[in-house]
Amino acid sequence: MRQAYRAALLREAHALWPYLAPPRRVLDVGCGDGTLLQIIREAGNPQVAGLEPSEHAATHAREHLQLDITVGTLETAHWPANTFDTVLLRHVLEHLPEPAHALKHIGRLLRPGGHLILWVPNCDSWAAQWLKRYWIGYDPPRHLVTFSTQTLRQLLIQQGFHPRTIAHEWYGIEWAWGIRLWLHQRLRAGRQLTQILGWLHPGITLASTPLSALAAARGRSGRIRVVAQWLGTR
Repeated sequence: MRQAYRAALLREAHALWPYLAPPRRVLDVGCGDGTLLQIIREAGNPQVAGLEPSEHAATHAREHLQLDITVGTLETAHWPANTFDTVLLRHVLEHLPEPAHALKHIGRLLRPGGHLILWVPNCDSWAAQWLKRYWIGYDPPRHLVTFSTQTLRQLLIQQGFHPRTIAHEWYGIEWAWGIRLWLHQRLRAGRQLTQILGWLHPGITLASTPLSALAAARGRSGRIRVVAQWLGTR
């Protein structure tokens, strides 16, 4: 699973390289263990920094990857205005109680013309429609808000961003999780069945990827990536 996760991030970094290449300064908000920042640095841009609320994850990224990580949140971080060219927000916005407030902070940190790249679940997806409460994008209580492409676009525009591209992810991870959750509840899974479902997860993901790819082609996948340009005004 770890190798698949890193491979997915490598694909993302390659696709987004025009926004990540030097001399751009890149901030990853909610950077976790720093894997994405490490990939960007290895690809040729050492001007990377991370913001992470978990002291444990931040310490790992500092000590094992020698990355520049600040512990805290967008509200507590104290970088000067116009510090970064690109801000990454990978599956973070849905966890925040006030997404608009977070975007205001990001706008302050970005230089005019800079870019925000964010990943969120898409509640207007086939997976959300068919899996219903088993769709992993809802994930209460960790996910506090949900977005469709339309509502996310509106929010970005209201906060001074111009959405440039919306890409729909094609691999079947959300379907795999939804099927696992459905089976877990229907079969009243104990520890052994839960472990078996975990072993089957890669196969379920692979089997459901054609359906996910079709949803992506129709603009209805469950996970989207948006590139938005900061216009410098609201």
